[in-house]
Amino acid sequence: MSSRRLRAVWVVVGWGVAIGLVGCTDDLKPRESYPYTAAIRDLPRLQKDEIRRVVAKYYGTANEPKMYGGEANRDPVTTDQLREGARLYGRYCQSCHGYSGGGDGPAAEGLVPRPRNFHAGQFKFKSTPQTDKPLRSDIAAIIKRGAIGTSMPSFDILTDKEIGLLTDYVIYLTHRGELETRLAKRLKEAEELGEKVVFEGEANPDDYEVAFEDVVKETVDRILTEWAEAPSRVIIPEKPMPTFTTELLAQGKELFVKNCASCHGPDGRGQVEGNETMTDDGWGRKPRVADLTAGMFHGGPEPIDIYRRIAGGIYAPMPQYSAQLTSEEIWSVVGHVLNISNQRRRGEQLPAGRIIPIENPRSRDRMSDPSSPPPAETGSVALNGE
Repeated sequence: MSSRRLRAVWVVVGWGVAIGLVGCTDDLKPRESYPYTAAIRDLPRLQKDEIRRVVAKYYGTANEPKMYGGEANRDPVTTDQLREGARLYGRYCQSCHGYSGGGDGPAAEGLVPRPRNFHAGQFKFKSTPQTDKPLRSDIAAIIKRGAIGTSMPSFDILTDKEIGLLTDYVIYLTHRGELETRLAKRLKEAEELGEKVVFEGEANPDDYEVAFEDVVKETVDRILTEWAEAPSRVIIPEKPMPTFTTELLAQGKELFVKNCASCHGPDGRGQVEGNETMTDDGWGRKPRVADLTAGMFHGGPEPIDIYRRIAGGIYAPMPQYSAQLTSEEIWSVVGHVLNISNQRRRGEQLPAGRIIPIENPRSRDRMSDPSSPPPAETGSVALNGE
């Protein structure tokens, strides 16, 4: 059996197992509308209704989706293209990422790490810096390649056209989810600041009031601007990749120990005392520091992929080092990371490391209180990070 056909079998089997574990639920069936995002569920009814009205105005409905303003990297996406992308998303992605892209699909509860929640508009593995938007090609790449070491499989069984349609639908879910999330945050801020938000049809706002339509326009424009700026934010090394000589690898190791060992450890295995106290990966969950010696680079194994992770950081909590290190120094660290990632392949025996319990993904108490002890029933362990 060819490797491509074998991968296809594993993707189908893996997806089938996920569905089998959770059963056939309503989450996998078409709906008339998207469910409320977590950000607006607790808002007053009027505010919920106004946000949903605005989101439908700009991004349509589940049955009639539309991409307001088009996509910055290409021609505007049509409703028919979004519908086709939704069909592919429902088949391959919805069981984990959820109907509206909230990372809350029926299979998500048992996965570590949890599937990505698109509503925040943040992505980890991309060609732009830590908090910037990704390129369309970044999202397409992760769909095609997968994220090795996680439950995100490779979908290289799909054609380039199908991956493109799926990518556009993920971006669509991100845009509409961002709009809901940001509007909800702004309304909560207004309440904390004592501002009165005036909705459509109410009296004109005075000096102490804020027109909701102005908030909407500002928010929509900001989202579109951030995505449009992504191509200009791509991390391009100032120097080309050098030959990784013994001297350069020694320099990279020294820089790694100085800048990276506090989390990854001097050996790169991420087994540093205190890592367990990290409480927020940017989505409100506990992160795990990667074991770089495992050779499982979630954002891609190529030298340029690793260069961009170091230079631009990874959205919460890995910082970016483009200001601290020169391009030559970053390349030397890349060489060191590649070197230690191949230790096992070279037959080198690594000493046993600390056994770090995996947090029970179904424990909400641990999510809200990381200081509480792990559930007694969990027996799983992990030596490498998320």
